Amino acid sequence: MKRTKTVFSVLMALLMTCMLLFAACAPAASDDGTDGGRNEQDGQDEQQGQEEQVIPKTIALSGMRTQFTYGEAFSDEGLVVTVTMSDDTQRKAAESEYTVDASAYDADTAGTYSVTVSLKDYDVSASYTVTVAAEPVHTWDEDGALKILTIGNSFSDDMTEYAWQIADSLGVKEIYLGNLYIGGCSLDTHATNAANNAPAYKYHVNKDGTWKTTLDYRMGDAIASQNWDFVSLQQASGSSGIASTYGRLQELIDYVRKKLPANAHTQLVWHMTWAYQQNSTHDDFPNYGSDQQNMYQMIVQTVQKKILTNDAFSAVIPNGTAIQNARTSVVGDALTRDGYHLTKDLGRYIAGLTFLQTLTGLSVEEIAFAPAGMSAEDKAIAIESAVNACKTPFEVTQSAHTQEPAIDLSKYTELEYTLTLGFYNANDREQYRSIITEDANLSPKFFATERFTPEDLPIGTVILLKSGWQYRPEAWKTDAWQPSRPDNVTTRIVTVTPEWWSGYMYRAFNLSKPNLPVIEDEEQAAYDALKIYIPKETQTLEEMGYKEMDYELFSGFYNSEDGANFKTLITNSSLSSKFFATKRFTKEELPVGTVIVVAEDWKYRPEAWKTDAVQDKDSRPADSFCRYLVITEEWWDGYLYRAFNLAKRKSSNLTGQEAAAKAAFKIYLPPEAQN
Repeated sequence: MKRTKTVFSVLMALLMTCMLLFAACAPAASDDGTDGGRNEQDGQDEQQGQEEQVIPKTIALSGMRTQFTYGEAFSDEGLVVTVTMSDDTQRKAAESEYTVDASAYDADTAGTYSVTVSLKDYDVSASYTVTVAAEPVHTWDEDGALKILTIGNSFSDDMTEYAWQIADSLGVKEIYLGNLYIGGCSLDTHATNAANNAPAYKYHVNKDGTWKTTLDYRMGDAIASQNWDFVSLQQASGSSGIASTYGRLQELIDYVRKKLPANAHTQLVWHMTWAYQQNSTHDDFPNYGSDQQNMYQMIVQTVQKKILTNDAFSAVIPNGTAIQNARTSVVGDALTRDGYHLTKDLGRYIAGLTFLQTLTGLSVEEIAFAPAGMSAEDKAIAIESAVNACKTPFEVTQSAHTQEPAIDLSKYTELEYTLTLGFYNANDREQYRSIITEDANLSPKFFATERFTPEDLPIGTVILLKSGWQYRPEAWKTDAWQPSRPDNVTTRIVTVTPEWWSGYMYRAFNLSKPNLPVIEDEEQAAYDALKIYIPKETQTLEEMGYKEMDYELFSGFYNSEDGANFKTLITNSSLSSKFFATKRFTKEELPVGTVIVVAEDWKYRPEAWKTDAVQDKDSRPADSFCRYLVITEEWWDGYLYRAFNLAKRKSSNLTGQEAAAKAAFKIYLPPEAQN
């Protein structure tokens, strides 16, 4: 019993201890006298408070841009995100609270795109739409100028030779042409030069009708130098129909785009080159089975596969088709001067017409310009070939000109001339005016005529050449060594014009076959190949639309290097009586196209002033003995005034011979310069 009481006492003590501890841990009494304890109602109130927490409910978007120009990067500049909370209060969200998803936006494709704005920590978002405007249409004539850069080789040289004159004839007021040239240059070589910034090019520029060349030029410098309307690329001719050689094309495209001025609206275009002549000996011709038609088809297929599928190019210049079109005409397969480069007259003219019509959209069907001496028939073939190529660039169009034009030979007299086995070389300092007959390698490959004067081959003379032959119309400005020679001609019909004689005292013909086979046993065939017909009634310049200028002659002469009399006639010298002089003319008075005609036994010095001051020593032009001169842009280049000192070839006193002098020296204004 005692033990039981003891246990009970211990238990009671433990119970009291627990009660005291519980009381110590209980909340203190509240200020209002309650015990501050948590009851069931308090728990329910706390749960309701948690359910009514204020959180974002919706967002509204304002201030953002919704219109973008073509090519412009997306921007959310100005965007204001307004958050409406669950208690209907509103606040502006910080940029750190939301994301903007514009992944669907494409700056280079016109259209409408959705942009989504989302709060980062809540499932709340809103969208808006933006529009990319259509690509602006920029035309080459927006600034009144036509600027074209070709990155190529000798085939781009062929294409651009007459491009300035063609554009000028089509009415383009300002023309700037550039041609980055390396002979035979391929896409791979261009790409390598671009990557290395190599000064590897001859840079030909034509902005006034005359080509000027700068050596050791960098491609990037040329690209960046102008706001080009067009930049033309091309493959080397021998690889143009082999698709596997176009591997670095995109690299070159990217380089060109990178180097263009930032504000340029340049269009990239592709020059489709032509197939070789059927008998070409070019090293790459076997790659096409030495078959012209096969080469043409492979070029077309490669362009369709590699160029038409590349959005970088806005146009293809179809010269491969233009030349093939011309080959269906009476011209036949005689459009190259060596089996692959175009003839300097008809071939290059076709390429230039196709080039300009493709890029400018201007029709060449009524163009006035044609290379000097080109017949009306060949001009028509060139225009037809170019126009049809522009219409159907990847398909040959049969020419309507399949018959040789009829020439009324009753109006002409066939010239009897002599052929000698050998050739002229006006560049040869020892034999500049003699037929070279002793060159064992070259002489048997040519027949040469005698030298002719303008009296021998007057204006209107017709020169006929049989297909499969060519001639170099050798020319002498003076009866001395010449620094340059004309190129070979394969044009079948050439009519002698003032331009054909312009600047020359004598002309002759070196007759040969392309690729220069030996022809020493073909003398009669050579006579049959070259026919010269002299008109029985020579057409005068007046009948051709020119107007003779009425001018005055004064006794004396000019000397632009004379410090005291640089711009006044010198009349008191011992030489004065041996000269007559005209007034000083401006370019407006003697426009391009004016023809100067001088009698055989007279000469003149075309005095010139770059400024209205004494001119530099040794700058005076030399005497001219040429019977015809057609004034060109080059003749006027850099000069403010020009005048003529007229004298006899054999110096003599001219006192009292003013009428004879005026009869010997005539100035004819071209039809387009007459008011």
